[in-house]
Amino acid sequence: MPRLIKGPIKVLQLIHNSGVTGPGRVVSSIARNLDRQDFSTDVLCPSEGYLADELRKAGVRIVALDPWRPREPLTFFKIWQELRREKYHIFHVHSGQLNAFSKVIGRLLGIPAVVLTEHLCAKDHGWIKDKFKLFLHLLFHRISNAMADKIICVSDTGRASLIRRQKLPPEKVVTIYNGIDIRGIQSREGGREDIRKQWGVPENALVVGMVARFSPEKGHQLLVKAAKIILEKSPNVKFVLVGEGPQRPVVEHVVEKMGIADKFIFTGFQSDIYSFIESMDVVVQPSFEAGESFGLAAVEAMAKQKAVVASDIGCFREVIVDGTSGLLFASGDHTRLAEKILLLLNDSRLRQDIGSAAKTRAEDNFDETAMVTQIGDLYKEALAEKAILRTQDYLKAVAAEFMDILETERGLAAEKISGYRAALRKYLLFIEAGKLEADEIKEYLAYNDTFLIETFLEFCRQRSLRIGPVCDFNNRLFGKVIKHSGVTSRDYDERIRMQTPQFQIDNYYFPAQKELKSRIEIIMSLLDPQPEEKILDAGCGVGTFVFHCAKKGAQATGVDYSSESIQLARQLVERFGVSRNASFTCGDIASGLDFPDGHFDKIAAVDFIEHIDEALKRKLLSEMSRLIGPRGRIVIFTPNGIREALGSVKSALTGLCGAYSPETRLHFGLLSRFAFEKMLKEAGFTFTRHFFDVGRPYLAKIPLLKELLSLNIAWVIKKTL
Repeated sequence: MPRLIKGPIKVLQLIHNSGVTGPGRVVSSIARNLDRQDFSTDVLCPSEGYLADELRKAGVRIVALDPWRPREPLTFFKIWQELRREKYHIFHVHSGQLNAFSKVIGRLLGIPAVVLTEHLCAKDHGWIKDKFKLFLHLLFHRISNAMADKIICVSDTGRASLIRRQKLPPEKVVTIYNGIDIRGIQSREGGREDIRKQWGVPENALVVGMVARFSPEKGHQLLVKAAKIILEKSPNVKFVLVGEGPQRPVVEHVVEKMGIADKFIFTGFQSDIYSFIESMDVVVQPSFEAGESFGLAAVEAMAKQKAVVASDIGCFREVIVDGTSGLLFASGDHTRLAEKILLLLNDSRLRQDIGSAAKTRAEDNFDETAMVTQIGDLYKEALAEKAILRTQDYLKAVAAEFMDILETERGLAAEKISGYRAALRKYLLFIEAGKLEADEIKEYLAYNDTFLIETFLEFCRQRSLRIGPVCDFNNRLFGKVIKHSGVTSRDYDERIRMQTPQFQIDNYYFPAQKELKSRIEIIMSLLDPQPEEKILDAGCGVGTFVFHCAKKGAQATGVDYSSESIQLARQLVERFGVSRNASFTCGDIASGLDFPDGHFDKIAAVDFIEHIDEALKRKLLSEMSRLIGPRGRIVIFTPNGIREALGSVKSALTGLCGAYSPETRLHFGLLSRFAFEKMLKEAGFTFTRHFFDVGRPYLAKIPLLKELLSLNIAWVIKKTL
């Protein structure tokens, strides 16, 4: 039985940097867009910076990681303290200076699911030059990654690299592409002319732009070398570099040294990068393999309908379809980069076509809604693997599986599916609430027959499911209602209406299932119908044995108190061409039938007596005694009451949804077989007893075990002469 979570799943995301970074934007998307009915999300990060400001605006709770001192004990103590205080279900760590230690902390504190997003998956910490330190560092990462329940990579390229380098099981590592706020980005129209005017870009100039942090792996110097070639062939071009970082002075120096400083604009950090992207004609991403795991800036440019030129590296091959939604160039080759940029600058139609295709690809594949949905599903999957589920999700899963069973195994008619799904949802909500008022019980049972409830409780019992206080709850309420109300004609009418005719044929006329087929064969062998014999099927249901007796040439009559069953039985015997020998009447044999004394040669009562109480059993036997001829035969077939009672005791003892027991639907389970046989003698009958479908064939020779383990019992009864 899973552990159930009431209310939303509590998630804590950890990121060490509150600036404008790709990981920070992913953290913001998750925190802002996870369904707040399903999840409650907090973010542990430095309290000052762009990310923190964005989260506050969105109403996301921030846990301040201040003062920010990487690798210091105080920092890890704050993480430890927050995880202990709030008792989170998910601890989601984003790669950075804290991720390895944080995963260990989460595991030591017993957080149910620890998740890592590895944003930089291309190479392993090449900045650590000391080989021994690098070995220890990577070893600790491998240990901590082994403690994570799920690891998210932002591209298939990064996933393959991480699995290979850290020897991780592939099923533990998943790819979830970074997503962006497509609608938000596209709604920011305008700004192109304002930006150009602000930075002194001539109206007729073409702009090649790049948005990235200034660091060696981003390839700024590669663009500068390409710019020299481009300007020789197309001097009316400006280069706009948006971003900040330690390599900016180096790049500025190279530009000056090459004598093209007047063609370059360095904007520094900009919070509204989308206005700058809008001002660009071509966007360039010349990163090296070690510098990119996804290419968020390229996707943002694509969403703004810009033609992008990017390095031909793994992650960009996943983002861009070369020649369709962007252009790729051989990584590190500034000459090829210049050729690709010039191709776009010289052909406005090509820029427009590639920009349109890029916009469509971004919308179809990289929207943040899809990313957040996948991450939410991953959270639930990680918890489900630990047998931890939200109550609502558990109930939905139970309901879905149960309805599938009703449809496939119980023959639920298509037109009934939606109504029963709604009814079951209501029932599950009652269970979740833990109680029902008397009026609500009456209202519910007025809307649905007991068949749905009985079947659902049986489903729970078979799967050892406990839903909240289901055992006490069902025993106290529905169990008593069902037990005391009995099985009415309305119950059977509803059951027939909800099932397809084909279901009745497949289960009762021509069953493929071994047990059902054997049941018919056993009863027919005991009944042994002969041509022209008059045979009564008491409680005939959909006419199973009327049909089989009529096929043998007997004159068979079926009686049942369910009008829907009788109506369907008439249709089926007509369909299979035996209606000449078959007739049906709607009535209750225990209350008396309009047939003369001794009218029938044989009577069958199959799976009938378990549904009526002692008084009705006596009436039934009295009416059978009147209707059967002096040399006639009666066959009564029923589930083995002793076995049913033992099964009920076992269920109660093992706690497997013990509120549902055979006694709640099979009154015969409360009446011993010996008491019933006493009634037979009092009614003037002699009989032979038969047991069928013994659970273990080699035990069939042991009388006591045979009586205890047989699934069914039958009596072949004759009048005492």
